[in-house]
Amino acid sequence: MKKTSWKHMIKELYEKARRAVGSYRLQAAACCVLCPLLAVGMIVWHRENIAAENQKKLYRFQQQMAADMTVIRSGEAEARIRQEIEESVAAAWQVPELSDIQKELLDRISEYIETGEYEKAAELMLDNEQQLWYISHYVMKDERYLYDGGKLYRDIDRAGLVLRKPLLVFYGDFADGEPEGECVALQAVQMDVPRYDYASGSWKNGKIDGMGEIGYCCYEGSEQEDRSVKKQGNFRHDRMDGQITYETVSADGETSVWNMTVENGKLLLDGSWSYDEKKHAYQLPEEKNAGHAFVVSADDAGEARFQNLLKWD
Repeated sequence: MKKTSWKHMIKELYEKARRAVGSYRLQAAACCVLCPLLAVGMIVWHRENIAAENQKKLYRFQQQMAADMTVIRSGEAEARIRQEIEESVAAAWQVPELSDIQKELLDRISEYIETGEYEKAAELMLDNEQQLWYISHYVMKDERYLYDGGKLYRDIDRAGLVLRKPLLVFYGDFADGEPEGECVALQAVQMDVPRYDYASGSWKNGKIDGMGEIGYCCYEGSEQEDRSVKKQGNFRHDRMDGQITYETVSADGETSVWNMTVENGKLLLDGSWSYDEKKHAYQLPEEKNAGHAFVVSADDAGEARFQNLLKWD
């Protein structure tokens, strides 16, 4: 049904009354009656329009408030996430603290290596293996730190001691996170008898590069044929290269020395070597005792046996 406005309805009533009565007074009377009705109708219509407009404004306000709250919540979430990330990064870069006992242990190891007393350093490491294991795995969380005079540094870029593993330490000069310059790698090993392995010399980019020395030493009642072995000479990227000296000390204290030529960690079997067909091996006489020879099997002769095994990486 089509809606009829207040004005139109009142006008129709007025026309009907005028036609029915036909007199001026009745028309005037009709106007007196109908005009208030018209005024009331206009007021009601105006209020309805105002209410509708207010409803629209309220809706738009609610929509804007919802959008603003979304932005606020988004900003709060972003700030919270940023704070969590910053706290996580700060915790990751926080340098751990050592106890006084742990500092004393690392100080003594450093002192023994500094003075070349590798046996004392290795003995101390083996006696305190559990403490070193705790420092490496729980305090340092298997990360590398440089220890220097009672303090740990995350940046390995100075002289000091680095606990590579619980029983493997590097002591000396470091730069850009690796051995650079004069450095010693020392590893303590508990086999049938206590033993230490070592690698010392000039390091570059985390490898021995230049003059150096590698070897091992068993102590406290070793019954092995060679109590200790020492190899000295030039290194290229952890492998010996050029003229080298090979020295052994037997269980009864006898020292033997050989001069050899090595290329990229492998022996060069020149004219100073002889081949024993029965033993299927090559022999090099000891320089002071021709009856004492260095022997290497034909199968092992081509292997890179002259290299540093105490790796930084």
